[in-house]
Amino acid sequence: MLLAGAVALLLAFAAGVYSLRVEPHWLRETHLEVVNPRAGGDFRGLRIIFASDIHMGNMFDEERLKALTARINELEPHVVILGGDQISSAENITERFYRNFGMQINAPVYAVLGNHDYIGRGGSVALKQMAHSGIHSLNNAAYDLRHGGGRFRLAGVGDLWMGTQDLRPTFNELADDTYLVLVSHNPEFADALGKRARRVDLMLAGHLHGRQINPAGFLPMPRHSRVKGHYCGRVDLHGRGFIFISSGVGTSNLPVRFLARPEIVVIDIPRSNQPG
Repeated sequence: MLLAGAVALLLAFAAGVYSLRVEPHWLRETHLEVVNPRAGGDFRGLRIIFASDIHMGNMFDEERLKALTARINELEPHVVILGGDQISSAENITERFYRNFGMQINAPVYAVLGNHDYIGRGGSVALKQMAHSGIHSLNNAAYDLRHGGGRFRLAGVGDLWMGTQDLRPTFNELADDTYLVLVSHNPEFADALGKRARRVDLMLAGHLHGRQINPAGFLPMPRHSRVKGHYCGRVDLHGRGFIFISSGVGTSNLPVRFLARPEIVVIDIPRSNQPG
């Protein structure tokens, strides 16, 4: 009994050290290769990086942000997307985050706001700092972009809890051959899309941190289901399009992760992207 108790205490101590000192800093790259059958989608090797839930603040300082941006730059993205909760709460951190991120990333940056970013009326502080830093707001906005010979629309909505969601920019005059990427901080917005989900090729979300402490991480995630009840990974929206829920980069409330490693999502649309 004494031996069993000692072993249990040792395992609990090891798990605590791992979840506090190791896993929160053990950033992984999750690679998605997306096949796009739309006629206007010859993207010739388009690479998008999605980073959500950085939560810059007491638990994620400027040195960690510098390491994150360096790693993103090493992957040579054409577009970088921030998925919300860039900061934890403080107004002065908002300015520091966007200034540093905008200066350090070697690609165009687009961002939605998360629930933690809504400092000031309607997130006005964050939106102002984005504009000053050359970062494009995706809050209820859409951009028609080109890469190679391909056309794609990058669109987003405000946070499901703290903001408003206006899909008119997303779907207004959207050509049938234009690839659509929709960004929402909260993945449960996918359940509100209804029939419009059939036109979304790729939706990106975060917010849930893969539960952050996830004893169910040993179990495989089902792939065909509604979004509610899913905390990370890929969930099909329809036969072709899907939502990817990132486990995020930083931590919230507690500086720990257990079986929910932080990640950046690397999305590649290969040079030859027509289905064979």
